[in-house]
Amino acid sequence: MRFYSQSITCGGLFLAGLAGSVALLHATDAAAAWVRVTSSSCYLQTALQWSAGGLLNTCSNCSDTFQCTLPETDLLRTLNIHGHDANSQFSVFAQACVIYWPSNGGECGAGAFSGNGFVGEYTISPALTSWNSAHSADFAYVVVALQPNDTLRGFWASQ
Repeated sequence: MRFYSQSITCGGLFLAGLAGSVALLHATDAAAAWVRVTSSSCYLQTALQWSAGGLLNTCSNCSDTFQCTLPETDLLRTLNIHGHDANSQFSVFAQACVIYWPSNGGECGAGAFSGNGFVGEYTISPALTSWNSAHSADFAYVVVALQPNDTLRGFWASQ
């Protein structure tokens, strides 16, 4: 009897180990918890130029507003926009927007600013109110306005 009981125990442990191994072999890929995107995803305007530091507004007396695409996912909860604000008189501005897929038009959430009088590296986070489940079929993008000599380095988004 004792031998029989040990055989069942050993057999049970073997089957449990086998089931665990099979479960691990059939695991699905994990979704990324964040994404980083360079400013190269942006549509260039005339006053913008690529530099070693990112996308630079080379105009000495004008702002430039442009659009940037991001990988689309319904998992984004945070969007940080990074760069260098070189202008103490005006702020860098950014907004998260969508273009409607079934019709003309779109909408944007509340914008974010680097701050008047601020000079240095910025991180701004616009509201993502237009990037919600009601707009899951729409096309997401970011609007950024750079003042003279400001730079956009890129975006960081997370769940």
